Amino acid sequence: ERIQPYLQKLDIKERNSYNKTLDEIYELFDEKEFTNNNRLEGLYLLGYHSQSYELKYKPKKAEEEKE
Repeated sequence: ERIQPYLQKLDIKERNSYNKTLDEIYELFDEKEFTNNNRLEGLYLLGYHSQSYELKYKPKKAEEEKE
């Protein structure tokens, strides 16, 4: 719900791309994990950081190489 205002600011192509990525991520979760209130482990945080980095910087590098 909190991401929707940000998605609305994007053009349709970008919005669809992010929605597709989010849907793929949602499918990876086990429903039981949503009720688990344990602390996040370092491996989870490392994975989150790695994916965040890829989304932010890798597409830009690909565009720069095309130019």
